[in-house]
Amino acid sequence: MGLRTNLPYGREAEPVNRHNNRAQTTASLTPPGGRVYRCRALGGGMASGGAINGFDLAILKFLNHLSDRSGPVDQLMILFAQADLLKGGVILTLLWWVWFREGKDKGRDQSVVLATIIGAIVAVLLARSLAVILPFRLRPVLYFRNPGDPPLDLLKEWSSFPSDHASLYFALATGIFMAARQLGAFSLAYVALCICFPRVHLGLHYPTDILAGAALGGTVAYAANLTSIRQPLTAPFLAFAKRRPSLFYAGLFLLTQQIATLFKDPRDIGTFLLSLLR
Repeated sequence: MGLRTNLPYGREAEPVNRHNNRAQTTASLTPPGGRVYRCRALGGGMASGGAINGFDLAILKFLNHLSDRSGPVDQLMILFAQADLLKGGVILTLLWWVWFREGKDKGRDQSVVLATIIGAIVAVLLARSLAVILPFRLRPVLYFRNPGDPPLDLLKEWSSFPSDHASLYFALATGIFMAARQLGAFSLAYVALCICFPRVHLGLHYPTDILAGAALGGTVAYAANLTSIRQPLTAPFLAFAKRRPSLFYAGLFLLTQQIATLFKDPRDIGTFLLSLLR
């Protein structure tokens, strides 16, 4: 039976045959800015503004072939893509462990944690800025056989390149790696396999979106943890933590909770306030 996909731009797509990987569904898509793109299903190899590069196309076609064939696997991918506890909850818990672990380098560990959090926030801001500045890139989910029910209305104005999930979580994992090598290696693997891979599997991102986000997040976190940058950057916060520990930890807890949800609530509040001004 065909899957009728309601694309967020232009007219509704033709039904897509779940069992035909080379379906030639075509839709006219108009992203923000008014430019019209012609998109084809993966068999046609087209994305916004031109052809998908061979690297992305090969991986997406392979995953598209596997999609919707194993209910438990598909549901597991959806769970990892949606559950904040399995994304930010895991990585932020490891970051808090680094903060509180005992050892002769506890002061350095706490400095690394703060520099990493600052770097991760900067990486997300850069990722979102690049997504706005660079040419709009439609997400594969718009013409990708998807086992779930993606929130197309929420994705319709969000360019996929680079991935802000990859920018944020690879930045955090890089910071953990710089404080504790084994735990950091686990964190990097977890981010790659359990946070980023499901997003490619479900068509929320191209592989190159993830790679660009990972490079951005890792680079910013590494730079923030260079001694010449980290020490002056975090010294005021560490001094404040000693003077007003109750206020510091309350604020840091709230901040990390928001990071764990990718600032979902502030974004929703901001969207609501903007809607009132229109």
